[in-house]
Amino acid sequence: MPAKPETGHSPDAATTAGHDHEQVDAAPAPEAPLSMDGMKAKAVPAAEAVAQAFQAALQRGDSTAVLALLAPDVRISEGGNTQSRDEYASGHLDEDIAFLKAARITPVSLGSMPMGDTAMVGSESTMQATIKDKPVTLHSREMLNLKNDGGGWKIVSVQWQTAPMPEQ
Repeated sequence: MPAKPETGHSPDAATTAGHDHEQVDAAPAPEAPLSMDGMKAKAVPAAEAVAQAFQAALQRGDSTAVLALLAPDVRISEGGNTQSRDEYASGHLDEDIAFLKAARITPVSLGSMPMGDTAMVGSESTMQATIKDKPVTLHSREMLNLKNDGGGWKIVSVQWQTAPMPEQ
């Protein structure tokens, strides 16, 4: 893991209020990497399925499907900024979709942890993208907290972190 992870699921995703996906030069405030400790594959299969549906909807650009998976009171955190569902829907969601549709994403791991009527789902992936006309490879971590309200799992918290991978 790189020593200084950037936050967000795109490079330096939140160095400005607009979460500029093109800005990669400014150093973000250091943040501890999201921990995947305790996550086990298929520990909560239904919650993992919702996480995978969320990721797939973002990657294919289906904002309606993305929003349908988010609880009304969801909190979305990236790059030190936290947004409500409405704030995300009216702003950064479109930027996330554009970035993720253009990136080549390779899943590395997916696991979950049951916690009563809630579950945590963590995933890691590598992303290959072009930023400022330069190819970059990124390591991304996503942590979702989900709640089962009896009618199914809804995402109540999203955390993203992304850091450039060291050149080899």
